[in-house]
Amino acid sequence: MPRNVEIKARIDGTLDELISRIQPLADGPPRHLTQSDTFFACPTGGRLKLRIEQNSPAQLIYYERNDVASLAVPKLSDYSIAPISHPDELKKVLSLAMGGIRGQIDKDRTVLLTGQGQTRIHLDRVKGLESTIFIELEVVLRDDQTAEQGQLIAKDLCEKIGIEEKNHIKCAYVDLLLEQQSKQ
Repeated sequence: MPRNVEIKARIDGTLDELISRIQPLADGPPRHLTQSDTFFACPTGGRLKLRIEQNSPAQLIYYERNDVASLAVPKLSDYSIAPISHPDELKKVLSLAMGGIRGQIDKDRTVLLTGQGQTRIHLDRVKGLESTIFIELEVVLRDDQTAEQGQLIAKDLCEKIGIEEKNHIKCAYVDLLLEQQSKQ
């Protein structure tokens, strides 16, 4: 399974300010896209989501990740991705087979790549969590790299971008949204 080290955090600033701050570190211009992720109940303890992205094939993504919000511990994610040609039909089947839909996340995402494409930097605006822009770093590990090496790359980027550890988030957007909805 492919692996990456992730950091997700709230970050202050407008989207334009953040792009200007990150652009000098990037391999090229930002790419803007819209994504809809449907999360299904998953008995394994991992996460299973169907991603529908504007102008791209749909994907079924399964991942296992330790939910931590500290730079001291690598937030390692093992994942598998399969292209999907009939997402609406698959969504119905998975909903029946997996015991329902856990939640849906709709987001506008700006993507920048750095480190010759090894690290994806996402700036996300999430429907239902609009008061915040989130930043996500995904350091895709090569076969010869350890999680600790990926964590060092992520930590260096956090310092360069100005991502404070107190703003790190340990869980997925769907968990934040469900937590917020439970308080209403």
